[in-house]
Amino acid sequence: MSNKWGDRLKGERVRLDLKQSEIVKNTPIGRTSQSAYEHSKGSPPVEYWQYLSEIGADIQYIITGYPSENPPILSTSEARVIDDKLMDTLELMRIKAGEGIVLIERKKYMGKARNKESVTE
Repeated sequence: MSNKWGDRLKGERVRLDLKQSEIVKNTPIGRTSQSAYEHSKGSPPVEYWQYLSEIGADIQYIITGYPSENPPILSTSEARVIDDKLMDTLELMRIKAGEGIVLIERKKYMGKARNKESVTE
């Protein structure tokens, strides 16, 4: 976690796949102000924070460094990555099942025992 709110602001902008120019276009600030905010300088107007909130930025995290209870919406690119990984996993499971191989893996966190079982038909 970054100690500077400007770093967290930039991180949220990047997470949402936004360019500085897109924020400037939709808020009452200029490009110089956006750059200054991302360096923890200045004080953005209320309309700026409202816009960021509406597009899914975690305002509480930007300001305090602690994420809000309701996580922000995934960006399109993040959703695509997760979807691709899920589809790859489902395809691998289908192939393994078609070969008569079932792999069951149970993991318990916090250093607990791990059990792996492999069954072939």
